Amino acid sequence: MDASSRAWTAGRLAVAGFWWLTAAYACVASSTFASLQFLQPRVFPWIGTFSDWHVAASWLCLGLAGVVAWPDLRRRDVAGCITLGLLILLAAAALWNSAWPVLPTLAGGTRPLVVALVAFAVTIGFAVVDHLAVRRGGPSGPPSGPPSGPSAPRDDESRLLVVAAATALLVTALYAVFASATMAGAFEPDLLTGGLLTGLAWSLIDHLWIGCAAFLALAVIARLAWRRPGLHYLAVFVTLAAALALAFSRLAGSALGMHGVAAASVAAAFATSVVGTWAGLRLRWLARADALGSSPLDLFFGAPRPARSPLRSAVALLATIGLAIAGAAIARLADWDFVLLKSGIVAVWATAFGVVHRMTTRRVRVPLWAVALVCVAPLAAQQTLHAGADQRRVLERYEIYNPSFRLAHGLLHDVAATPSFDRFLRANTSVDAALRPAQLDFVPSLAPSAQAQKPLIFVFVVDSLRPDYLGS
Repeated sequence: MDASSRAWTAGRLAVAGFWWLTAAYACVASSTFASLQFLQPRVFPWIGTFSDWHVAASWLCLGLAGVVAWPDLRRRDVAGCITLGLLILLAAAALWNSAWPVLPTLAGGTRPLVVALVAFAVTIGFAVVDHLAVRRGGPSGPPSGPPSGPSAPRDDESRLLVVAAATALLVTALYAVFASATMAGAFEPDLLTGGLLTGLAWSLIDHLWIGCAAFLALAVIARLAWRRPGLHYLAVFVTLAAALALAFSRLAGSALGMHGVAAASVAAAFATSVVGTWAGLRLRWLARADALGSSPLDLFFGAPRPARSPLRSAVALLATIGLAIAGAAIARLADWDFVLLKSGIVAVWATAFGVVHRMTTRRVRVPLWAVALVCVAPLAAQQTLHAGADQRRVLERYEIYNPSFRLAHGLLHDVAATPSFDRFLRANTSVDAALRPAQLDFVPSLAPSAQAQKPLIFVFVVDSLRPDYLGS
């Protein structure tokens, strides 16, 4: 099987997907509450099916990994040695999993997080092989270092600004239509024409603020490192990984009660795994197409194709819309603290950025005053506009129907640090899987009382001290 072919890429994604699902199961099992209330009772049967067949699936994954790793296994360099080590690790993991099944025994504590780290490490190892194979040359392409564009950063900044602003406009319009379609037939007196326009305006400002922040970060990196291709690529890689790790920590980590060094390690491993796999597969494809001279952003999001037919661009936009609809539909089936819904929105943002990035030509030029205006306007609006009581009520209703605005508005306005008492509760109130139920008999032998005047007895049950529960 030729490395970087479509069949090879599908095989690599299948291997990575198996280990990502394993890590996701382990992360959920790290929460004793989620393990006892959802995993073990099999509230969702397909999750139990994955656990039951995980042993057999690990052997299938080992066989598929051997097939896709065969081109690299024949190499006589560091990439070949790492590939051999990965296959030995996978074989040992399959043997261990057959003798002592891992997933059914995960229930709270740090052991599930260790399993998640090992699962992410496998995909990171394959990503390292991708980078080494392309860097040193070989069957998949000519020798080349990490890509970087030949033009000065000023030429790319105009295009990057247009991409960032157009992505914000596209996402705002997409989810505005989504909100209008979702609330059709609902009784919402606060979301009449004025309320919808208010929500749309705030949504546009928030999305533009995030888009301009992404533009400024990437533009600064390009200005500082554009003469050193390796440093430029590494800086973009670290930036994307840091953003994804922060998203994982804010969404999944917070909902599952993950904290401390172990949680930070899992978030970093997840982000490195996803970004590394993404970059590695793109490097393989670019090496095969002899296009390794592209810039780092072209590597991650695709190079512009001015000759691309309008039909292909329309298909890409429809695919983005389909992703948004599918994410919302999946979140309706099973979600916790909007984790799946917000994760789907992050995927839509990244996909929309890639679609616009490929549709935007390098010939676009934006004057410096326009760059400053586009960047300053959302920031000034954020600092000067303050929603009153009526507007806050309207925005809270609009967030229900516009999940992208919910995420963007929460990132920009709900950023208060977690109080020390909340951090103490998270670190010390998790239920231990080995905990035995306490004896709740208030009296040795309960019987009707002979007293005529019965005392008043009050029983207070504190279900949770989470801020959102207390606030409700």
